[in-house]
Amino acid sequence: MNYLVDGKFAMVAHRGGTSEGPENTIEAFENTLKIHGDFIFELDVHQTRDREIAVIHDDSVDRTTNGHGLIQDLKYSEIEKFDAGQGTHIPTLDEVFQTFPKSRVSIDLKLPGYEKTVIDCIKKNHAADRVVLASFSQTALDEARRLAPEIASGFARSEVPRMLLAARLGMKLLTPRKGDVFQIPLRSKGIDVYSKKFLKLAHANSKHVHIWTINDEETMQKLIEDGINGIITDNPRLLFKVASRLKKI
Repeated sequence: MNYLVDGKFAMVAHRGGTSEGPENTIEAFENTLKIHGDFIFELDVHQTRDREIAVIHDDSVDRTTNGHGLIQDLKYSEIEKFDAGQGTHIPTLDEVFQTFPKSRVSIDLKLPGYEKTVIDCIKKNHAADRVVLASFSQTALDEARRLAPEIASGFARSEVPRMLLAARLGMKLLTPRKGDVFQIPLRSKGIDVYSKKFLKLAHANSKHVHIWTINDEETMQKLIEDGINGIITDNPRLLFKVASRLKKI
């Protein structure tokens, strides 16, 4: 299975589906898959002191667990003991791959510096064809693309303005080339990021577009009717309901 499938709508559960369990936990992933087995997990990763890849959004454990400290300062054996909510724990990326050997995964590299460790984990689990590597960091994304050009990648925050200009001018040649899927919000800092022109130009260059983080039914329906490739949501049950009604599943 390839991460990106032309003509197939992508239902992406943000941080595993935060309405289904504590974010970025095995419990959330499992409950989301009970809704529909083809949901994609969007998750975040940081590297621990002992070079394990922990699935967690923040650079510290303070907000999402009963523990304290920066991920980079803690060993995974310490992190694993913290309660991430409802008796769950912070998993490793390896654990996610082993628990869900068929699921597609969008991996957000939160910081540069551990791209090779992530890629080694992906390859060890034979998951290269079912993941996309994403990051706001251009440095992290450039290194990931260099190390594993065969793995699908998103576009960094610094690459999106070029696409906005290309869409506004209708100039196909300005479209960024190295990535595979734009993962973008509707708006950012008062500026419209998504538009039908953006979507049309992306499709003309064989790029997919996924919009985050959409949690209301009306917007989901509008985007699907526009022909969007995928939606990233905290509420997978609602997205499944809307996509089913519009016959996108």
